Amino acid sequence: MMVRKGGTRLDKVLRQKYPYWVMVIGFFMGFVSSWALILGLKRGGTSPVYSFSPSSSARVGNFSATGFANAVDKVYVINRDVCTDRWETSKRFAEAIGVELTRFKAYEPTSEELLNPPDGISVRGLKHDFLTTGMLGVYISHRRIWRLVVENNFEKVMVLEDDVFPTNQTWLHLPGLLQHADEAQEFHKKSWHYMFLRRNALGNVKKEKTWSLSPLGHPVTIATPSWGTAAYIISLAGARYLWSASKEGQYPLDVQIADIQKRNEDDFVTLSACWNDQFQPRCPETVFKFEKEDQGDCKRSGTQAGSRITRATLKEKLRELDAKL
Repeated sequence: MMVRKGGTRLDKVLRQKYPYWVMVIGFFMGFVSSWALILGLKRGGTSPVYSFSPSSSARVGNFSATGFANAVDKVYVINRDVCTDRWETSKRFAEAIGVELTRFKAYEPTSEELLNPPDGISVRGLKHDFLTTGMLGVYISHRRIWRLVVENNFEKVMVLEDDVFPTNQTWLHLPGLLQHADEAQEFHKKSWHYMFLRRNALGNVKKEKTWSLSPLGHPVTIATPSWGTAAYIISLAGARYLWSASKEGQYPLDVQIADIQKRNEDDFVTLSACWNDQFQPRCPETVFKFEKEDQGDCKRSGTQAGSRITRATLKEKLRELDAKL
């Protein structure tokens, strides 16, 4: 739905935070689009299943998502070589609904690279208490995906870490959700860069302003600074922006992005596709986390893995290196 210029009633609706009419219109659109998609899937000979149970394996039903292939150019899953069970779990869920995943081999830095990271990253301004090779590996892996987006001129990609997967509802309504978000760019006179599918909000979600409507009836909002790199969609403009804005590694990546949000609120447009009017931390309605039995031996956060150096020690070693030059 294109938003017309001028002072129309719809313009006034979008300027509100959580207006009543957004919920009414969104619910109606969600109902109509849901049945349109369901009927389209049934013509293909498959029946959609909307399971939403505590078990991760039960949250991926027997419906085909092939009709959503053009919603994003790629679905990348960042996966370490040692975490084969996580990758196999991701593939099993994706194959059940016809989604094609692209495995991105997680970068695993050496301890020496803590002082001199690749890709032009500098950690001289580190503000976090410590740095691990796992933390740096996550940072580099995401940035290299952003570089791929730019090099291949991808319009949008979905990025998943290897212990989460979008719910049925997210896959089913993804085309409509992104279409509404794109069309709203004309109204807002700016492009969006980054869309959280899973996040921990650091601010008051109730104060977030509506960006666009959603087929599910829950508004897509302009996100308050949030931690969330486990599941997101990034646009070409967002990949360009973050590649440049993240050269100074100061925090773990999710914290760094929240900091970029705080410092560049007008220039870096981040959205949230969670059910923001009924917000729950980590957005279990849009993305679910794998159960422990689906993760194999990789049950710990990748950011805590590997060698570790404190900020004080890092600065001392960098001074020693500088003195030798």
